[in-house]
Amino acid sequence: MMQEWPVSNPDGTGLVDLLADDPVVAGADTPPPWRILIVDDDADVHLATEFALQDAEIQGRGLQFLNAFSAAEAREIMARERDIAVVLLDVVMNSDSAGLQLVRVIRDELGIADTRIVLRTGQPGQAPEIEVIRDYDINDFKFKSELSRNKLYITLSTAIRSYEQIRELDDNRRGLEHIVRCSTLLMGAQSLDEFTRAVLAHVAGLIGQRVDGLICVRQTAAERGEEPIVQAASGRFESWIGKPLSRLEDDRVRTQLDHLLAQPGSLFGDRLVALHLGCEARGGMVAYLSLARPLNRIERNLMEVFGNNIAMCASNLSLLNRLRNAAYVDALLGLPNRLAFLETVGQALQDARRDTHAVVLLDIDQFAELNDALGQRHGDLLLKAVGQRLGERLGTAAYLARIAGDTFGLLLPLDLAVPDRLLGIFRDFFDLQGVEQRVMVTAGVVALREVEGQRGSDALKDASIILKRAKRDQRGEVAYFRRAMVTEGREQLQLLQELRVALDQDQLFLIYQPQLDLSTDRVVGMECLLRWRNGAGQLIPPDRFIPLAEQSGLIVWLGEWVLRAAAAHLRQLRARGWGELRVAVNVSVVQLRQPDFIDMLKRVLHDYQVPPERLELEITESMAMGDFGANRRVLDEIRQLGVELALDDFGTGYSSLGYLQRLAVNRLKIDRSFVRNIETPEGVGIIRTVIQLGHTLGLTVLAEGVEKPAWAERLKELGCHETQGYLYSPPIAGDELLAWLERQGGEDARGA
Repeated sequence: MMQEWPVSNPDGTGLVDLLADDPVVAGADTPPPWRILIVDDDADVHLATEFALQDAEIQGRGLQFLNAFSAAEAREIMARERDIAVVLLDVVMNSDSAGLQLVRVIRDELGIADTRIVLRTGQPGQAPEIEVIRDYDINDFKFKSELSRNKLYITLSTAIRSYEQIRELDDNRRGLEHIVRCSTLLMGAQSLDEFTRAVLAHVAGLIGQRVDGLICVRQTAAERGEEPIVQAASGRFESWIGKPLSRLEDDRVRTQLDHLLAQPGSLFGDRLVALHLGCEARGGMVAYLSLARPLNRIERNLMEVFGNNIAMCASNLSLLNRLRNAAYVDALLGLPNRLAFLETVGQALQDARRDTHAVVLLDIDQFAELNDALGQRHGDLLLKAVGQRLGERLGTAAYLARIAGDTFGLLLPLDLAVPDRLLGIFRDFFDLQGVEQRVMVTAGVVALREVEGQRGSDALKDASIILKRAKRDQRGEVAYFRRAMVTEGREQLQLLQELRVALDQDQLFLIYQPQLDLSTDRVVGMECLLRWRNGAGQLIPPDRFIPLAEQSGLIVWLGEWVLRAAAAHLRQLRARGWGELRVAVNVSVVQLRQPDFIDMLKRVLHDYQVPPERLELEITESMAMGDFGANRRVLDEIRQLGVELALDDFGTGYSSLGYLQRLAVNRLKIDRSFVRNIETPEGVGIIRTVIQLGHTLGLTVLAEGVEKPAWAERLKELGCHETQGYLYSPPIAGDELLAWLERQGGEDARGA
């Protein structure tokens, strides 16, 4: 809330006293007189009226008379002079209805609604009917014979008071409409500079006069010692733009601004207004306005409302800037981030730069090893040093961004995207707090003209392809993308051939992650996970070979192998007394679509003597929803065998409640991405919804990825039935599973 201010300076001088010394501020204008238009074809009436009211004052203001001797003359005056308070209008002039016709002109044609109209007539028989007064928007009617000095004064006082009230209401309405429009426009400001310039322009429009003003800003709230600067200025202050507060030539202005920045409030002088415009996210924002004339009461009130709205808009601008920074700026380096880079490259693909520019992805070699050896702090220092050097050496010719951990993105002219220029940046050692370090980089370059598509992601995809190849085959060099490259296809073909060999050479194996009942902590089952260790002893990540197996159809044989291996292990566990445990196996949509999938499943159950209720097949949510009708028929047949079904990664797909009710599943699995957010209100809300849905449909709910005791406890409170995750055990090999089960409770945990 803005407050009156006088306050004192350290030297004991009041700020209002300082204003009195300002030649721009000193003195007060005499209020203008009320303007009265006398309309009568009798000159004596004009003289008599003016004589009766000579030297009269109403509400501290004198009277000024304008004279019209016909309706036509009055119309010209009213069209020209828009601040007439009262019209004293003769009913009969050149015609019996001349006065009433003039009223219609004033109200309807000229659109003047606030001026008060008092009809006067010299003959009692000419008095208008009540309906006429009402229909013609006449404010009063008097006989000329009744208008003595006192009665005439009372009549004018009443009319002027009504006029003033109407004008105040109109001024307030127009002012508030102006404030609303300004606030809307200011909410769209994209920068502090644009915002402050607009504030000065709008404040002049609000009070309808020229304003010499300035806005002083302290940029950062956390650094109160930072020097405030003049962000925007107009009129006689315009030359002060960009100056720090301490260098302003006018001591009075400097003192007032400094005090308002430290102690928010408002100051109204004779021809001066100083307002604190809030914005807590910054150090403060103050407007200093030198006026051409003093503010009236309405303008002053509007100015306070305007100031409050500006403070709100300034806070909004600050919030938008923070959100923009969060979305587009890398927090560590202060560089544009991946999203900003994608947008900039996308724009370049659609303009003239497509033929002249290239995208470069530049990756620091062995950064992960360096980070592990010397610590994250050292790694952060190196990233900052690399970003700084790239910016210094390439200058404004290049758009620089941080794309990922140790990967920088560059959009730059083709003649700069050459090995000598890129690698030459790193020939000199880096000085990291006194320690010299050489940095090697690998770069992938794609000319924008080689990119198929107009999105930044299209260029980034191509650049990523060539960077990966360079990291593998040309470390420390610059590699260039060509559209004809088919290396990715060749790699996939090679990997597929190796996978076929793996099936024959026992390179595939299963590991198991236990699943527990949250209410009893008893082991109820396990999820089996497929792993591949190739002939060189390297583990091939599942996300590399499983999608490839699905695309090639090899997943059909691979899936049957997994089912048989899991069933064989389950038979061994049953023989050791763990007969109540179930085993969960992931299946692919490609498997479900095989005509003999159900027959194959029956053979597995028969060959290993596995009770069908101890086998669970996991399908993903998106898989279940795709081709829903066909998939549902297969799932129904699986349930008829007695095999259980689990809907994996629930919540990451697009299933509707209607579809879910028709799916013959036993268990919902909450995806680990939601469980990780269980300590946030949003995360808890999603998990609670899934659990309640499971309860409503009579399904068991299992949470994946549980890593902390607090997560497990919260899931239990929310009504989750089962869980799995590293809190209990990482996935373990089959030959170690039995020992782990024994450690969990021996005979008591068997449940057999």
